[in-house]
Amino acid sequence: SNCAVMNESECVAADWRMVGMEEGLQGKSALTIGSYRKACAEYGVTPDLNAYQTGHLQGLKQYCSPQKAYQIGTQGQTLPSVCPSNIHPNFLSQHHQGLKVYCTADTAYSLGRSGSAFPGICPQHLRSKLHFSFNEGYKLLQEVTRYQGEIDEINSHLEHINNDITTAENSIAALEHDLEIARAGIISSKTSNLQKVIFYKQKDQLKDEIRSTKNTLDQLYHEQSEDQSAINTLLENITRAEKRPKRYLAN
Repeated sequence: SNCAVMNESECVAADWRMVGMEEGLQGKSALTIGSYRKACAEYGVTPDLNAYQTGHLQGLKQYCSPQKAYQIGTQGQTLPSVCPSNIHPNFLSQHHQGLKVYCTADTAYSLGRSGSAFPGICPQHLRSKLHFSFNEGYKLLQEVTRYQGEIDEINSHLEHINNDITTAENSIAALEHDLEIARAGIISSKTSNLQKVIFYKQKDQLKDEIRSTKNTLDQLYHEQSEDQSAINTLLENITRAEKRPKRYLAN
């Protein structure tokens, strides 16, 4: 928290230049002095504003270094509001140098591809070139998202097919088990003639059910294969789209 609170001994013993410098080094606003003034007023102590501001500026000069300005520029970020633009002779120019590293067609393409915002911080004279690459990246994002949406739809259908296949395979296993029992009943010497007639009927019904379920299963296998093939084609489309050479706007 930036809420700076001091007790009585800290207020009395404070080296206000050092306090200011430490906060400047951390990139804190000089307005922090207001909370010290309020806290120390309770003990009848008034912070030395001039000493604080002198120290704060010394700290800021280190915090707001040209190297930092350059680094911030390479990340496509604005300069910290706490840093005065004239704090170093080449503070702004170093930020512009950093922006040159950041404001490339490849950066704009990547931002478009990831669905991020256009890099509005980049210089006006690069706008048309960057907009072109940004839109190229965004078009790829839309294309891949469309393919991915189709894949998700097919996967949802495939999940139902796989469940139906499991159900049909289990059903055939159960029917074949029942068929074995019926066949065993037919050939058993303990089975009465009436029971044999019933077993024969069961056997015929079971064979019909097995045949019908196997036909259904064959259709399900076919659908499963078609779905998997369609997914593979869409994945190939994504790979092809991703590998497509980037187009750049000529200078």
